[in-house]
Amino acid sequence: MLLPLRTCMSAACRFVLMLALLISFALPARAQVPVEVQPLEGQPITGRLTAITSDGIQLDNGSNTLSVRLTQVVSLRITDLQTEPTPPIASSGWTMLATGDQLRVVPLVIDDVSVVTKWAKFPALRPLAIPLEVCRGIVFQLPADAIRQGQVFTRLLERRDESDQVVLRNGDRIEGEFVDVSEGRIVLKTTLGEVPADMSQARSLVFNPDLISVPEHDGPFATLVLRDGSTLLASEVQSDGDELLVHALAGFKVALPVTTFREIRFYGGRRISAATLPMSPPRTTPYLSVRRSPRVGRNVTGGLLSIRGRRFATGLGVSSGTDLTWPLDGEYESFQATIGIDDVANGHGSVVCEVLVDGASAWKSERLTGQSSAVTLPSLPLNGASELTLRTHFADRGHVFDFANWCDPLLIRKD
Repeated sequence: MLLPLRTCMSAACRFVLMLALLISFALPARAQVPVEVQPLEGQPITGRLTAITSDGIQLDNGSNTLSVRLTQVVSLRITDLQTEPTPPIASSGWTMLATGDQLRVVPLVIDDVSVVTKWAKFPALRPLAIPLEVCRGIVFQLPADAIRQGQVFTRLLERRDESDQVVLRNGDRIEGEFVDVSEGRIVLKTTLGEVPADMSQARSLVFNPDLISVPEHDGPFATLVLRDGSTLLASEVQSDGDELLVHALAGFKVALPVTTFREIRFYGGRRISAATLPMSPPRTTPYLSVRRSPRVGRNVTGGLLSIRGRRFATGLGVSSGTDLTWPLDGEYESFQATIGIDDVANGHGSVVCEVLVDGASAWKSERLTGQSSAVTLPSLPLNGASELTLRTHFADRGHVFDFANWCDPLLIRKD
């Protein structure tokens, strides 16, 4: 007996619906990660991340959906990753961008337009294409010694010669015009013709700084610290709770699982990074004849900012006996930062850090050593002050290994 068509369709619909329900129970739940949102004012807000939009951040706290306006957010961090150490800096290569990004990616192919790379610590992720014009250089292999690591990064980032350069592990250097990277070889065009270099023997590849072009951006931005230690600057970050879509300041987009990031900090509006503001000439009191100049975005030896394995995207590296001063012109209401001795000191060193507002002490740390945990300052009121000074004092044994970091220095502008 034939059933009417409507009855057949109804039965089919019921079957499909039942199958869909069974499948939905078999599928894993959305990978919402536990996070903490630090707002401009008030206590941190915790929950599971459900979305990041251009307007705000949405959390699920188990009973309610919470929304925080993005302009009112200072930071967003995954709460269960804070004790997870970052892989050692020397355990892979790095690609350094002119925008300040420090990415743990290594090149697969380089042509006239882009650097196609793979993630050194996230092998399952898709290759990342970076515009060649923003690529400052690539470190293929780092020495184990942290002081020498700083020297490698310094030579790469501060080189001014108008040519491309390959630095070999034995110290030899090849200078010329970059041709390509493929099949494990780097080829430069020199006065002697094309010279290939085995990538396995190369320490770094430095691009001609005169050909670097940095995209202009004067709006809000965010800094991301990833679980592998990479730091990334973005004009926009979006998320559906499972994946991050990052619009990098360097001009590319990258999609990342939310489980790959450790912390995002937001700037713009009232949130101003002191590291981006002009400061008065630093005052450094040398101990004996040694004088180390402060560095922005790196530790004082030139390496990457890191305190007890925790990486930072912004900050200032100094030695003891250094004063950093900013004119404020009464525009700001508070200041905050995270301080400590950089991992480059290998557990040594000792300093005392102090914040002065209009010349008066507003906060002073206890003695910090190379084994002390990072210290986050309380929000210090500025009350329309004219001047802010970050002072790093000598403690024990003069200045030996006193490589201090003032990380994520944040000024909150008056409302």
